[in-house]
Amino acid sequence: MRRQARYLGPEAIKELQPPRWLLDGFLIEGGLTVLFGAPKTGKSMLALDMALCISTHQAWYNRETRVGTVLYVAGEGVAGIGNRILAWEVEHGRHEGDRLIFRDTIVDLIGTGGPEGMLRELVDHNIMPNLIVIDTLAKSMVGGDENGAEDMGRAIDGADRLRHVTGSAVLLLHHTTKSNDRMMRGSGALLGAADVVLGLTKQKDGATTLSVDAARDFESGERFDLRMMRSGSSAILVPAIGYESDQLTDEQVHALIALAGCTEAGISATRAQWKDASSLNEASFVRMLASLTDYIDRTIISRVAHFDVNIAGYERLTLAVNEPPMSLYDEWKDPWEGYDHIEEEDHD
Repeated sequence: MRRQARYLGPEAIKELQPPRWLLDGFLIEGGLTVLFGAPKTGKSMLALDMALCISTHQAWYNRETRVGTVLYVAGEGVAGIGNRILAWEVEHGRHEGDRLIFRDTIVDLIGTGGPEGMLRELVDHNIMPNLIVIDTLAKSMVGGDENGAEDMGRAIDGADRLRHVTGSAVLLLHHTTKSNDRMMRGSGALLGAADVVLGLTKQKDGATTLSVDAARDFESGERFDLRMMRSGSSAILVPAIGYESDQLTDEQVHALIALAGCTEAGISATRAQWKDASSLNEASFVRMLASLTDYIDRTIISRVAHFDVNIAGYERLTLAVNEPPMSLYDEWKDPWEGYDHIEEEDHD
């Protein structure tokens, strides 16, 4: 049944609590967020990262989250998602629990009974989501015209139906136009309906910029730079911090020396060992790990990430402290040798 209408006076309106964040600055509880970007910018990878942080109650790069159940509607299939989850678990040092649930077929937002059918399934499976990710909007408009205001309005109504019945936030993944990677594809009705609009743009240096392009009731314009980092047989997105300069910061030098101290016996350090030795909190360690990608070797042993300072790292430390912290290893092997180039699947 539809949400019952309320009639409120000015005083009652002023007493209403402001919306709460599910993910601070990006996802509002019960709200509609659109994440758009061109193919291979990492939309699905970013949405999965956010979903994993919410389902495990982990901060998303210094941004607070509220723990909740996430339903990920994988309209383009679930192949490859398992490797991405494993990569995330390895890099974050924790395992996903039972709060992240995948639906391996689309939900037709404009079809007769599409949202209603999924709502019945949620009741049957006793699933009460706090976030529903729909990947992608185009796949969820079966036979519809993205450019038509009528069909886009029906899709928005379908997403609103899911929000109002479940109380869940909805995150729609959407595409850009072919001629402009900063413009959402299709009818402008979607822009007007969304509480938050996030844009994902690939930069010339390989970084990807996440920006708050539009927001209801709070200021937009915030930017967040990310990079794709290999992990095992997949990849994750990490903050693009530390790539702008060849000169190491004091914190980076400290982190590399801490890692070198963990591996003096010739045994690589686990993520937990390195983090403890560096004395960094989780958010700072994640950023530091991303910034030192060029200076460390990463290997996966029994599904656990292990780290060593590589040749480039020792050379950079030598320049930073004017003397090597320890003798270089006699042999060095490129940690990525033999891996295929990793790209996100193309979204049409």
